[in-house]
Amino acid sequence: MAGKSGPNHPHRRQPMDKVRQLQRRLCAAAKRHPERRFHALYDRIARCDVLAEAWKRVRRNKGAAGVDAQTIAVLEAYGVEKLLGEIHDVLRAIEMSMKPSFA
Repeated sequence: MAGKSGPNHPHRRQPMDKVRQLQRRLCAAAKRHPERRFHALYDRIARCDVLAEAWKRVRRNKGAAGVDAQTIAVLEAYGVEKLLGEIHDVLRAIEMSMKPSFA
């Protein structure tokens, strides 16, 4: 079976993807310190892998149109990669505008 990779046993745990690891770490931190506030998550949600995972979940759940009435079909016609890139750029711009400038 050359070229096949993965667990040797069918019931062995699958490796966790990075988005799931991030979710678990944030969840554990929130449970350890319930009073903690997560003020700076823009750098986490603006990651390309997080945005791609969010899109996959919306697509899998057959997400409904939001207040802007844009359906999945319309967004796919526009271009998912283009849309996610634009969202990434906006989130990064917001993040940068929130950082204090030392001049």
